Amino acid sequence: MEAQYARFYAAEVEHIRKWVERWDLEPVFLAGPPKLVAMVWDDLPKALKARSVLVREDLGHLPAGEFASRVESELQRWQQQYERSLIDRLFDSSGELRAVLGVDDTLVGLQEGLARDAVVVRGIVEQVRQCTNCGRTDRTDGSICVACGGARLLTGLRAVLPQLAKRYKVPLEVIADDAGDRLSRAGGIGALLK
Repeated sequence: MEAQYARFYAAEVEHIRKWVERWDLEPVFLAGPPKLVAMVWDDLPKALKARSVLVREDLGHLPAGEFASRVESELQRWQQQYERSLIDRLFDSSGELRAVLGVDDTLVGLQEGLARDAVVVRGIVEQVRQCTNCGRTDRTDGSICVACGGARLLTGLRAVLPQLAKRYKVPLEVIADDAGDRLSRAGGIGALLK
């Protein structure tokens, strides 16, 4: 009987791994009777555990409203922990020159292909100039782009940052709450470098 359980849970771990990869899910909630979810949890690869939330409760029998409320509270807890961890990594890495903080250095890191992850505080209110021709973006004065000679327009960083992140294929995280306050004091934006 134990061998059957082991095969079943190993198969479920593989299903979860494929599902997470296919849909790029984060976080993944693993909930159920404590003994059963513990068996599956123990077999999850370390990378998948980092993207998962273990709920040692069988939520399947809860009414829909109660289920949604319970999952929402777990999601908020995970989000706060994730954001704190991300900001800690950013600040720890900045001292080792593996991360940059502030608008100017982050824009350089993004546009020169040095950034692997970007983080911005929700509601950042910074102005930048963006070239209408080549897209080069920075906070320097002047209406002419030094890179290509094109016209530059003054715009909000919030408006252009998602486009820049997409253009340079850098994941962009928007941070709020306590972690966002800490990042705001350091310029409101940063990036982990490759």
